[in-house]
Amino acid sequence: MKTDSIINGKKFFLSLIAAAVFAASFTLIATASMAADFKDFKISFGTSENQVMYYNHRIEGFEEPYSMGPSDFCVLENGTAAVLDTFNNSVKVFGADAKLLETVNVAELVKKELATSEIALSAMAFVKYDPAGSEFYAADAISSKIFHIAGKKLVKSFGARGEKAFEFLQLEQLFRTPSGLVLACDYAKNKVAVFSAAGEGLKEFTWNLCSIFVDDKYIYSINPQANKSLAFYRQEIETGASSMLFAVQIPHFRIAKIIGADKAGNITAAFFDDSIQPKLMQENKEEYPAGYYTVAVMSANGQIIQTETVPVCVALGNQFYYSVNENQAYYQNYNSDRAPEGEYKISQIMPGFAAGTKIKAASPENITPLKKAVTKIEYGAEANKISGTRSEISSRLPVLRCDKAGYFYILDRIAGRVICVNEEFTNIKAVEIAKNIKQEGEAAKKSGYDFCDMYAVSSSEIFVLDSLNSEYLHIKAAARKDGGADAGKTEPAYDIKVVSFADESITNAAQGGPADKYDRIFANSIGDVMLYSSIDGDAVYFDEKGGEKKALDSIAGPDFFTLANSDIVALSQNETSGEAVIKYMDFYGNIMKRFEKDIVLKAGKSNITAAHVMGADANTNLFMTYFDGEAQKIALYSVTGDKICEFDFTAPQHGRYFETSAAAGANGTLYLGMPLEDNYYVVKIPYSSVVEYITKK
Repeated sequence: MKTDSIINGKKFFLSLIAAAVFAASFTLIATASMAADFKDFKISFGTSENQVMYYNHRIEGFEEPYSMGPSDFCVLENGTAAVLDTFNNSVKVFGADAKLLETVNVAELVKKELATSEIALSAMAFVKYDPAGSEFYAADAISSKIFHIAGKKLVKSFGARGEKAFEFLQLEQLFRTPSGLVLACDYAKNKVAVFSAAGEGLKEFTWNLCSIFVDDKYIYSINPQANKSLAFYRQEIETGASSMLFAVQIPHFRIAKIIGADKAGNITAAFFDDSIQPKLMQENKEEYPAGYYTVAVMSANGQIIQTETVPVCVALGNQFYYSVNENQAYYQNYNSDRAPEGEYKISQIMPGFAAGTKIKAASPENITPLKKAVTKIEYGAEANKISGTRSEISSRLPVLRCDKAGYFYILDRIAGRVICVNEEFTNIKAVEIAKNIKQEGEAAKKSGYDFCDMYAVSSSEIFVLDSLNSEYLHIKAAARKDGGADAGKTEPAYDIKVVSFADESITNAAQGGPADKYDRIFANSIGDVMLYSSIDGDAVYFDEKGGEKKALDSIAGPDFFTLANSDIVALSQNETSGEAVIKYMDFYGNIMKRFEKDIVLKAGKSNITAAHVMGADANTNLFMTYFDGEAQKIALYSVTGDKICEFDFTAPQHGRYFETSAAAGANGTLYLGMPLEDNYYVVKIPYSSVVEYITKK
């Protein structure tokens, strides 16, 4: 193949992607394999069969802002690797020693599917290696078609260039799930299309361009927010329902790329950290002119537990790949700007997900060093139990809340039930939300519920958010008279007002967006209600009658708490590395001055992550938690802005844990929830334990 033919076949392709630099991600493979270190994996650049091709300033007619090379790759069983050799129009399989095992000339196989002779392979989803002819899917950015190839033959092509459903303008990524679904990402149209294994278009979702990772059930992605937070969330492929996992707010992190999610819920992602570029670029200016990624391993609740820097190598395409069965992440390691000098390599990200093994498992005994009381709640369908198995509950954590009178509440999301408990845990009553709605005849219109959050005003008034149906419920205790044999006898009853906010959602299922945009609910003393989207970072307000009042594009910090006086305290990262600051505002997001001095959390050399406001007591003493790079802490600050104390917190590892499973009562009691295999536990830390801890120190 001559160099000029390579370039002529890419002109249209390159004009499409000039603005899509650094779109790094990976594809998913379901074959079991042993981890390979690829230390001897080195391939030279060129047009020969055992080489990979590049496109840079040494090529006549080069006009692009970045040099380019292979666009995609994946690691197979026994240390073999498949490489999408974009500028040789081929898919190539190599052994761990870089010996060529197979070449598939995609352009030759699909030429009858193309309107012209031009092809630009932009993404690949590899299924399995076969000496007789491997099976894979490849995307062409020019025709916007996806080709299913097996046994060195074209099995089927699907997709097309255009604006209609299941048509594309700029194909960037391909994924194949273990069950055979094919997902294609369109950078220009901001969408992910889902196809059956046979190429039938099934559904489309919106895409925020931050790359995705796909397993058999979920699409994992990142959403940048206006307050410089990066919201990690996942979306069910079957239903489109989205759920927040955690937020990372480090101001100098940008261009976030998700790499993978392991079975324990740990996530690896790459960030472009502006603060480290000058030093690294000066030290390595001849090697990697495009800069460096910071690759971070984050625990299920958002703690950054390990980081590593790797060079930015793939200006267009997928630099990273996560092998699920190896639990190992890899990256394409080459400098196309220097080619044909240098080599194409595949490198491991170390220690990668192995860093997650050092996370201590939480238990009622080790959750804090303070004295505590532990209440065991059995799993079951009865009113005084938590519904579901541990696996089910881990993905739909019960929501713990306190009211200003000292009552403690548990929202059982699976059963659709609120459990109300007094301070002594001696009097328990349950509000059967779903059953009460059925009595009012509403359930017939709905296929189900997802009561994802709750705000407790008092034991006789609560607000519950149903994200599945885009509604919130205003539930107030009432008295009714039984008309049966015991006429005149009063029984507890509930008035339920249902307020729909479906029209307030930016997207809906028909448009491919999440049906559950809002996932947090708050109320103030005059009955106004705020709904907040942890994923998008925006809020909408309703008055006491359920009419829309106003909207906010952003809250100052990704985590906040509503005080008894309806004001808000939000925790936000400072521009100074390793610091987070409390911002005080009224219920509508207007910044105010309340504390005598700024409350600043400091983590030394590390960035603060997994930082949350847990709650406040009646005197506005604030309970906060954060990860300082070594351990999760709970810190107590006074209204003067002074730190009262701080102690270790072995936080359970679940997505959205801090938003759901930690609460502080008016008397300073902390409540921490914990789903274990046998039972659900509530750990109660009275303020007297905090005082005793301070005294002993």
